[in-house]
Amino acid sequence: MGESACASTLDREFNQLTPENEMKWDTTEPSRNSFDFDAADSSSATHRHRA
Repeated sequence: MGESACASTLDREFNQLTPENEMKWDTTEPSRNSFDFDAADSSSATHRHRA
């Protein structure tokens, strides 16, 4: 299944986003006191764009 087919299925079948892996400690704080929310922000932006 290609990217566009997958996105189409997500849009049609789901109305909620759970950025589970993007919000885990190792992703949001890759090193002590260094925070990176880019992955979570990207997921949220994609969902907002499709909503």
